[in-house]
Amino acid sequence: MKSALVLLSLLATPAFAEPTQTPSQIAIQIDNVINGWAQELERREKTIFELQKEIADLKAKYEPEKKNAK
Repeated sequence: MKSALVLLSLLATPAFAEPTQTPSQIAIQIDNVINGWAQELERREKTIFELQKEIADLKAKYEPEKKNAK
């Protein structure tokens, strides 16, 4: 039982050693995460737009026009 208490105190010590963050520091971290997500969404949106354009170009090049097929 005593060894378990010593082990528990050793494991819990690093948590107490960490300095607590201020609300503004936490807000900055949250803001950084959200900005990262926004940048990733913008990159994906750009990729989707480019792929849609490529698909449209390939369709125009390789699919016969519907009015000529009638």
